Amino acid sequence: MAGAPSRTDAERTASIVHDAAVDLVLTETAHATETSRRLSRVGRAGLTCLAVDGLRPDGYAGAPRQPVRTTADSLALLAYDAGPVTAPRGALLTHGSLTAAMAGLRRTLGTDRHSRIGGWPPRRHTSG
Repeated sequence: MAGAPSRTDAERTASIVHDAAVDLVLTETAHATETSRRLSRVGRAGLTCLAVDGLRPDGYAGAPRQPVRTTADSLALLAYDAGPVTAPRGALLTHGSLTAAMAGLRRTLGTDRHSRIGGWPPRRHTSG
């Protein structure tokens, strides 16, 4: 993050947290403190920000993990657009829609299970 985030950034983060009914924020160690500060500025100080880049899969001490059962209609992720701060719009992406998009990319690019492609979206880009 370049520079200090504005009140608008904090309000946008809080609006998304409220809209998505978030109970936990996953972030990286480099952003956890600032994310907690943003949420505190807008009255969400009690929300836990968990830095996932420091977690070890074999270090989990909780109950045994059960496989998650999903269908094509199961929610895979919730993506937010760059719309207005006060009215964030979340797009519900299902496992089926993501699988179909990946199949389309495979056909278009002529790739198979042995192909490797790297890339990244711009920092403030939402997949759509």
